[in-house]
Amino acid sequence: MNYKNKIIIITKYTYLIIIILAIFILASCSSKKSENVESIKGKYNSYPIKSLNKEVFIGVDDHFGKDYLSSIFNIAVGINDEIIVFDQNARCFFIIDKNKNLLKKFGQSGQGPGEFNWNIEFSIGNDGDIYVLDKFNVRMSIFDNNGKLKNIFRIDKLFYYSLFTVTQKREIVLNNPSNGYYISVFSDNGKLLKTIGKILEINNKIPQYNTELATGLPYYDENQEIYYVFLYHYNYILLFDKNGNLIRKYDTAQIFPEIKKFLDNPRWIPPEKDTRIRKPSYFSSVTIQNDTFYFCVLDRKNPDDNTIHTSLKYFLYRTDKDMNITAKYSFLERKIERLPDGRTTTIIDDQRFAVSRDGNTVYITDKFICEIWKYNIGLK
Repeated sequence: MNYKNKIIIITKYTYLIIIILAIFILASCSSKKSENVESIKGKYNSYPIKSLNKEVFIGVDDHFGKDYLSSIFNIAVGINDEIIVFDQNARCFFIIDKNKNLLKKFGQSGQGPGEFNWNIEFSIGNDGDIYVLDKFNVRMSIFDNNGKLKNIFRIDKLFYYSLFTVTQKREIVLNNPSNGYYISVFSDNGKLLKTIGKILEINNKIPQYNTELATGLPYYDENQEIYYVFLYHYNYILLFDKNGNLIRKYDTAQIFPEIKKFLDNPRWIPPEKDTRIRKPSYFSSVTIQNDTFYFCVLDRKNPDDNTIHTSLKYFLYRTDKDMNITAKYSFLERKIERLPDGRTTTIIDDQRFAVSRDGNTVYITDKFICEIWKYNIGLK
């Protein structure tokens, strides 16, 4: 073999080695990127579905002397396992113990201190304080667990669908995407401490829709120093570090089979192309208790189903902070009617619920017949 042929062979092998190394490097980079999107596809199949029996905790005919619930929606559990609900018609809070006794009622309609408008969200702090986000009055009010007003401050550019949670350090973790970020963190005296995660540009056709696609429940894991955003109108859960860097994405279609079935439907419109004013929620609601996540997920029917009478099933999932499913329950079924024009008689997207401090009981509201239902799940 002459010198020239040896050079050609060595060159060929060199190119081959370079190509193999390039493929290996690209595969490694791809693997690292894919690690940011957590997937437990198929893992839910190992969890049997258990049915839960409904118990009426507060019925439509229950009264507290002259007081009664007339339009309930939001619900939470206090530090002593008292049930706290906001009545949208009366614009006031009811605090009820586990024996169905009314402990306290406070608030009324209006714009003054201690008064509320119609669209509010509230969360319970570790010390029992009640944090109330009044979206029409554009402010946050903080009450003790007896309903005494402790502080009140304004929040500018408050988005209509904003949600929030409260940390152990009394910091308010607010989802207010109208300011361009997924999370705004406030002190309990109203000082803006930081913003986390610039919202993604998902829909280029109508940019303002990105604000709605960025709405969801925010949460701060104080042990790992990670911020979560459970997006309601986009099938992802986003995780940010304390500096606002996106570090992980969970695709909810790879976690919950009901969401995957919804996305697999031929009539599903991706968020990038969706120009509807009212967008579907990928899960109905999320509740966090003792660093455990509880999801209420709706099993949606096929949009082509033209049956007049049908039913909708809701499933309750419990997951850890790594989105591993630890329990799944069938806990609610609603019978609805489909109108001739295709609409339904029930708003199905936003079903609120609360979990007791020990994780054994779920309370869910029915705003249509004005009842609170109780489910003993015995998760622990």
